[in-house]
Amino acid sequence: QQTLSSAGFTNVSFANQAVCSTPNAKASGTSPGAGQSARPSDPIAITCTPASGGGSGGGGTGGGGSGGTGSG
Repeated sequence: QQTLSSAGFTNVSFANQAVCSTPNAKASGTSPGAGQSARPSDPIAITCTPASGGGSGGGGTGGGGSGGTGSG
């Protein structure tokens, strides 16, 4: 988050804060995702998956974005 802020991205948040706060949680994706329009002023949301157990796939957003798949 600090690195993103230093690059000018100021509106960074976590889409599922509770999961991101658990031990060994992993970042599974961001919104906007790869290939989507992103400007420094755009809000960025980071999605996390728990360290164990299957995560649910995130829905695709933007121009034909594909949904993420759950892993675990």
